[in-house]
Amino acid sequence: MAEYTWGGHRTMGVPTRGIRRFGKHLRSIREARRLSLDAVEELAGSYPEQVTKSHLSRIENGQAEPSFRRMYTLGRIYGVSVSSLAEQYELDLDREGRPEPTTKMSPQEMLDEAAALGRAGDHLSALGLYEMMLESSPSAELHLLKTDCLVSIGQYEVARDAAELVLDLEEVTDRQRRIALHYLAMTSYRKGRLSIAAMLLEEVTRDSVDEDGPGLAHVLMTKGNIENARDRWEAATSCYERAMKLYGE
Repeated sequence: MAEYTWGGHRTMGVPTRGIRRFGKHLRSIREARRLSLDAVEELAGSYPEQVTKSHLSRIENGQAEPSFRRMYTLGRIYGVSVSSLAEQYELDLDREGRPEPTTKMSPQEMLDEAAALGRAGDHLSALGLYEMMLESSPSAELHLLKTDCLVSIGQYEVARDAAELVLDLEEVTDRQRRIALHYLAMTSYRKGRLSIAAMLLEEVTRDSVDEDGPGLAHVLMTKGNIENARDRWEAATSCYERAMKLYGE
């Protein structure tokens, strides 16, 4: 029987759905970076804990679980923080007890169902539907919807990576770029990186002579939260008032 280890805990036997899902996540990061298994093995040679292509293949297929030191190596190669990978692992374990999304719905039905779940506050189930749709038809819009779910459930490191992925896509509109930057600002704010969050929002507001009133209102609300956290109450109040006016319109 295979043995799986994480954080000092060992399990024997068949890998769980969480481990398999986490392996798929690691593979998606590698493929997004356009790295082959051979390339990762070669790059890992410069780190204390090396990762062979055969072992990485087993991890990605849910047949093995990486140690923390191997996770560190993969994170450095992929440009992803260990804290982000740890959040993703926790998220995948949290979803183990939930039923897998059904594949019997049409893409539009899945979108409608995911939106309804999000409105009801079940962002974890909505996330599963968006991820299923991304497997068959990846798009910037679906990645943004996934990012929104991650922000809503407080997985800010993973949400940051998802937003950065959107910015790396070749086909992304100005609107989608602004939304991705807004999510990056939100995650930076939630992690206490206020200066970075403020800089990102400056870029968003500078680029958006926005035709999308609600979109700009969301940005202003986030900016107000950042200014409030920086004890700039007059600036925060101004942002909130402008946002409420746009929401009212």
